[in-house]
Amino acid sequence: MTPPPDETLLAVAERAMEDLAFLLPVPADSPPAVPPDAVTAAVAFEGPICGTLVLRVSPEMLPALAANMLGLDPGAPPSADQQQDALKELANVVCGNLLPALAGAEPVFNVRAPVLAVPGADAAPPPGAAPAAVARLALDVGTAEVLLYADLPVGAAPPTP
Repeated sequence: MTPPPDETLLAVAERAMEDLAFLLPVPADSPPAVPPDAVTAAVAFEGPICGTLVLRVSPEMLPALAANMLGLDPGAPPSADQQQDALKELANVVCGNLLPALAGAEPVFNVRAPVLAVPGADAAPPPGAAPAAVARLALDVGTAEVLLYADLPVGAAPPTP
């Protein structure tokens, strides 16, 4: 039996945060909500499952995210462009690892380039759309929320390893 999409999304997001960005989840009964001024990246995809993955992070998380991903020396703050690029790449990696976890290794997906999401952007989910899966993470440097907007098959056979 496959785990629920929320659990799969959380496991994929935590692993990407740890392996790519060296950001560690902090135990919490309930991770705090991402603030309204969160910075957002989105990745649209098509294939057996079509939709958009949205990654929202608290602004204070961006410098550590970029510095860790780029291997910058302490005291060398990353530029705004580097911070945005790091967020987009993290969203891309989460999406790229999530799709085979949901659909199996065989299906082929067309994954678009990640974008910084702004209201009305092509990669943003339609207004009022409900996410199919949500993962919220408390991290050592801030908070993150990953939202999957997609039509997930109900009762589909589990993916093959």
